[in-house]
Amino acid sequence: MTQTFKVGDKVVNDMFGTGEIVYGPYDIPGGSGYFFKGEDGLHRTVTDVYLKPAAKFKVGDKVTEYGINYTIHAGPFFGDTEWYAVEDARGRVLYASPGNFAIVEPANTYTHDGVTYDLAAKYRDAGGDVWSFTGRRLHGVPTVTMSGILGNTDTVEDIADDYGPLTRVND
Repeated sequence: MTQTFKVGDKVVNDMFGTGEIVYGPYDIPGGSGYFFKGEDGLHRTVTDVYLKPAAKFKVGDKVTEYGINYTIHAGPFFGDTEWYAVEDARGRVLYASPGNFAIVEPANTYTHDGVTYDLAAKYRDAGGDVWSFTGRRLHGVPTVTMSGILGNTDTVEDIADDYGPLTRVND
């Protein structure tokens, strides 16, 4: 049995890829027809036989539901509804429908010893050296550089503990 879609639904067509339903359904011999607008901006007539719902989330996405954070572990899977395997903070894998999921936007900050650092900012240590974040992490802790070397393994925790306090530099 094929699924019925409505205008605005994000779908994947076997031939034309990802797009959106812009009209339909309407009756055609053997099923339902739709007008489909692909990511390329072109409109096409497609049938329900070659359509499936587009995934709302991808593996690795961080989501929240009723204040509880999860990581998308696998999916989407389709049965009567769309569902995903999600992992909670304790490592338990649960199965959930994404009806109430919201994407958790990654924070561009890091907190160490009660001080929150803006990872887009630069900081001056007690000796006057200016440090910037590399965009990388070592064991989950943001790395910093004062020389512009992105492969530097000094972390914000190391520099704050050894050369702090760190003071934000306002350019």
